[in-house]
Parts: sequence; structure tokens; C-alpha cells
Amino acid sequence: MKKVGIIFLMVGVLLFVVGYIFIKQAKKVEKWPSVKGVVVESKVVSHLDSESNQTMYAPAITYRYKVDGKEYTCSDYGALNISYSFASEAERIVNNYPEGKEVIVYYNPENPYKAVLVKNKSFLIYIPQVLGGIFTIIGAGLLFFG
Repeated sequence: MKKVGIIFLMVGVLLFVVGYIFIKQAKKVEKWPSVKGVVVESKVVSHLDSESNQTMYAPAITYRYKVDGKEYTCSDYGALNISYSFASEAERIVNNYPEGKEVIVYYNPENPYKAVLVKNKSFLIYIPQVLGGIFTIIGAGLLFFG
């Protein structure tokens, strides 16, 4: 039972750290300044998830924007680039960003090449930390009481 406890504890700590990194990145993006930009390409791309062997879909929205007179191009939708199990979920996002649409772009003032169209304010960024906490508690319980 102790081996299982150690595994739960290690997975819990790893998830907690990953969650911390996600939250920290999302908080940084919240402070980024914005400029106007234009969508130059908008499509859904697919890839095979190596772990689940399932086809995943993601919005691929390329946009141009200027910072201090210099033009940049980026394709990041949000701080956390999330893939979806169903093409319709990615299409819903892509449909909001047709080519030629003027958009608000949030850019990293320290590195203007890095930008996003949305500031991920989703509860999803907290899931790894919550799961990490649960796994850590279970692992500690198994180690000390199992």
C-alpha cells in the first residue's frame, strides 16, 4: 500500500506544480496591454493525441498586429492552447474570427511576438491544482495510515 501512496503523492505534487504554472501564466496574461489587430487566417486543425490515440481539434487563428510601429504575426488563441475532442467545439471558436475581422490582441510587453486573442479566465486552469491536492492528500493518507 505504501508504493501506491508514493505514486499518488508524486502524481499529486506534479499536478499541483503544473497547475501552479498554468495559473501563473494566466495571471501574467491578464496584465498584458492590448492593440488592434486583423485576422489573416482562421481554421480548425487536427492532431492525434499520443496518450489517448484520439483525434483532437484546435482553433488555428493567425492574426497581425502592430506594437510601436512594428508588425507582428501570431497564432495563439489563448495563454493555454486547448484542444477539443469534437471539431464542432473548435469550429465554434473559429467562426467568431473570420478572415479580415478586426480583433483586440493582448501582447507580451517584454516579447511582443507573443500574443493572445483571449485572456483565459476559465475555471479549467484550476483543475490540475485541485486534482493535485486531492492526489496528494490520498497519497499522504495511504503512506501514513495505509
